[in-house]
Formats: sequence, structure tokens, C-alpha cells
Amino acid sequence: MRRQPFAKERLERKLFPQRSFHIVIHVPEGENPLWEITVECLGGVIGRGSHVRRLLAEERAAYQALKALRKMEQSSSPQARTRHALGEVANERGHKQERRVVEALQRLPPGACPEWLHEVRISTAEEDRLGIDVAILTDVGWLFVQVKSSEIGRRRFLEKKRPTLIATIIVKPDEPEDRLARRMLSLLAEQRKAVLRLRGT
Repeated sequence: MRRQPFAKERLERKLFPQRSFHIVIHVPEGENPLWEITVECLGGVIGRGSHVRRLLAEERAAYQALKALRKMEQSSSPQARTRHALGEVANERGHKQERRVVEALQRLPPGACPEWLHEVRISTAEEDRLGIDVAILTDVGWLFVQVKSSEIGRRRFLEKKRPTLIATIIVKPDEPEDRLARRMLSLLAEQRKAVLRLRGT
């Protein structure tokens, strides 16, 4: 991961040039083929995009950032802008937990990864809108997980009806990676069984 000023020559036309931006780039590595681009402003995350092509990931991140900036500019009070910025900071904490889940599964030692688990990645922008944080490819197809930091957040998520089967997991910042990986494997195993039951196999 590296941090640098946002690429002004490509994105100044889309974003407000009077503000200071930074970009956080997660380069594709291992089994994760996606570029993950995060736009930061005023200490918070205002845009996020992922794609196998870096330019498309940047375009998605810039689109979200522009929408967020317009809302901030339209806010009538400093207090409203502060609340917005704090909300984006909370979102970035959530994104860090999502990456921890992905990395915990990708770093499983040889023999610890079940044969039915093929790929793990952060959700795309389209999947994120459905409430999906992490996508896992298995022998029964894609399984989806929503990452939460508390039981309250988990309950609120489960209260809403979803068009897709999405499992939930609570992740604490100080949880050891090996324990997180074991809990994820258990969760995915149960989700996989549920899919097989629905198929009658």
C-alpha cells in the first residue's frame, strides 16, 4: 500500500480542485486481481472503487467522491459537514475490517484451506450497494458476507430484507488473524450447506 497526492491531471475536472485529496492504492496481489482505490478528504473517506483495471477503479472512486463533495458543499452548517466527515471516517474503519477478513483467508497455510474455497475478494461497487462486503467463490458459486463491528450493527443489517443470501460476521480490531480465519471458514461452511439444502442436494 502507498499513499500519494490524488492524480490531479486525470481527476481535477471531476473533483473540486480547491480541496486537498489523497489516494490510497491497494495493488493487485496474490489471488486478489482487483485494484482498490480510496479517495480521502478532510481526514475521511469520500470515494471508493475497485476493478481489475486501475483506471476504471479510479473512475468509480472519483464518481463516489464527487457525489460526497457535492453533498458537503450543499450542507448549510459546519456541524453538518463535520457529521458527514465523521461518518466517512467510520466507513473507512469498516473497510479496514473487510480487508482483514480477506487477508485472513488468503493467508491460510497449506492444508488449512478447504478444497471448496476458490477465491476471496472485496466486493465490487455494485455488490456493495446490495450490502455485500466480501465475496467468496466456492464450488457452489459465490457466497457473500457483511462485516460488522458490533452486535447492534449486525441486528440492524439483518432487519432488512435482502434479495441475496448474505451471512454476517462481527470482527473486532484486536482479533488474531488465525482466529478470524477459523470463524470465517465456519461461517462459510454453514452458508455453503444452506445453499446445498436449497438446491436439494
